[in-house]
Amino acid sequence: MYLSLADGLPQMIYDQRLVKAVDFYTQAAQCACNPEEASSAHRNLGQALMKQAQRAITLLQRLEHSCAALHHLSAALGSGLSCKHRDWCEAIEEMLEGCEADLHALLPLADSVDDALLRRWMQRIAEAASEGLPAYKTEKWMQLAEYVYKSGIYVLERDIYLHQCICDCIKARETAAAILQRSLAESETLDMEAVWLVIDMYKQAAILTRERAVDQEALALARLGLTYETVMRARAKATEYLKAAFQLANTLVPVPYNQDWFKDIIDTLQRLQREAALQEEKERHRERAPILEALKDELAAIKRAADAGTHRLIQHIYKVHPPKNPRHSQPDMSPDNMKKGLLAAITHYHPDKQRQKDHGAEWCVLAEEICKALNIKYEMFKG
Repeated sequence: MYLSLADGLPQMIYDQRLVKAVDFYTQAAQCACNPEEASSAHRNLGQALMKQAQRAITLLQRLEHSCAALHHLSAALGSGLSCKHRDWCEAIEEMLEGCEADLHALLPLADSVDDALLRRWMQRIAEAASEGLPAYKTEKWMQLAEYVYKSGIYVLERDIYLHQCICDCIKARETAAAILQRSLAESETLDMEAVWLVIDMYKQAAILTRERAVDQEALALARLGLTYETVMRARAKATEYLKAAFQLANTLVPVPYNQDWFKDIIDTLQRLQREAALQEEKERHRERAPILEALKDELAAIKRAADAGTHRLIQHIYKVHPPKNPRHSQPDMSPDNMKKGLLAAITHYHPDKQRQKDHGAEWCVLAEEICKALNIKYEMFKG
C-alpha cells in the first residue's frame, strides 16, 4: 500500500492514496496477532503519518500528524525489540529522532497565532463591528478562540511528553538488559555494582511510564522481578514485582497472553509458589516430627481401631481422645446415619477448629491425624 505513493502522482490522487494507506495500516495495527505483525503495521502507519505531516497545510494538522507518527513509531520499536533485527530497530530510532526534531521545531510556532486562525479572528471582529455588537463581546470571542487553540497545543505537548517517556523507558530497559548480559558473560563472580545499576535502571524505566503507559510499566516491573529472582535469588522481592507486573498486565485490553514476557511472569510466579509451598511443607514436617514420635503409641491405637471398623474408630476416639469442645458429643452411627455421623466427627476434629494456643501443639497434631483416619472412612461411603 505504501509503495503505491509515487512522488510523481497528481496531488489529489496522492493525498487520497495516503489517506487510504493510513486507514489500511490502522486496521492492520489493530488486528495484529503478534509482535512481528504489530511492529510492521505501526512502522508503516508511522511513515504514512509523517508523509501526511509533511503535506499538511495548517500548523495544527502538522502537529497532529507528527504526534500520531511519534506514537506509532514508538509502538513499532516497543513491539520490534523482541522480534526484529538490530538494523531494523536502529532505522526506527532514526525515524523517531527525526519526528521528535520536527515536533520541537513546530512547537515554538504554536505559541503564536498562525495565519489561518488570525484570519478567522479578523473575520469575527468584522462581523461583530457590522452587527454593532459591544466591544467586550468581540474580546470574549477572541479570548475563547485563543483558549481553544492553546488547549489543543497543550494536549499535543502532553502527548509528546508521553511518547518521550516511553522512548526513555525502552532505552533504559534495553540498556539494563545489555549491562546485565555483559556482566554475567564476562565475569566468573557476580558484579554486584553492575547488578544494582541494572535494578536502578529497571526501576527508572517503570517510574518513567507509571500511570502513562501501563504496558511499558508492566514490562519494566517484570524485568525487575526476574532480575531479583534469577540473579539476586531474592524471592520475596521477585514475587512482589512480578505480582505488580501481572496485575498491571491484566488491565490491558487485550491481555497479552501470547507475549513471552507475560508467559515468563506466570511461569516464574507459579514456580515460586510451588517452591514456597514445598518449603512450608518441609518446615511443617520438621516441626511435627518430634510430636508424631511422642504420639506414636496413641496413633498406633487409632490405626488398630480404624482397621477394626468405623464404629470401633468412633468409639475409640470419643472415649480416649474426646473433642475439646464439650458440645461435640459422639454422633449417632446407626446404619442410616453413618455418613452424616462421620461428617459430624470430621467437623469435631478438623484442624481448623482446633486452637493451638489453648490446647497445645500435641493436641492439634493428634486431631489432624484423627481427621485423616475419619476422612478415609468417609471417602469409602462417598464412593
